[in-house]
Amino acid sequence: MKNEIPAVIQTIVDQLGGPRVFAMAFDSMVYDTVDMTTDRPESSGVAGASFSIARGLRRGTVGRATRVIVNLMPDDTYTVITWRAPTLRESMRGEFGEEVGRTSCVYADQLRAVVESATGLRMTL
Repeated sequence: MKNEIPAVIQTIVDQLGGPRVFAMAFDSMVYDTVDMTTDRPESSGVAGASFSIARGLRRGTVGRATRVIVNLMPDDTYTVITWRAPTLRESMRGEFGEEVGRTSCVYADQLRAVVESATGLRMTL
């Protein structure tokens, strides 16, 4: 069985630079849509994807972000959240990480630039 990515998530990946840029900049992706999960909170929009920044690139990211979360909102804009996962020592103390930044009302043509400025990563080849 082939793992098919929903069209809305594939569009987000394409707007960030496409599959080749995704393969170079990110380790993994977790996604969710309203079609898949009926209990998705309204504040999280209609679809969303969480990208884990590749381990080798994390050292150079602004604010030490380790994850980028992109949510598609009902008004066809995006909310981009950068997140820092806890270190091993912090997780042993029960800490969960922290939000490094949040940008709302991002249009499709601005998505790549917002992610680049929030993380310090170049999303073009």
